[in-house]
Amino acid sequence: MHSISLEKKRITEHARMELDELNIKCLQILRAMIHNEERQLPADWATRTTEHNISKYGGVFCRV
Repeated sequence: MHSISLEKKRITEHARMELDELNIKCLQILRAMIHNEERQLPADWATRTTEHNISKYGGVFCRV
């Protein structure tokens, strides 16, 4: 399996390994960000998505 960042590129084995490590770190950060957003949602967010301050595809929006 090839990662997106390696598509159609001819690079050394060492550079490929570095890109693999970078891809893994990026995915770990993305996973942590999603996890943190999920933790901020109210317990009943799935049933409250029609309310204007709760997004089904995002987090809770604060009113200013």
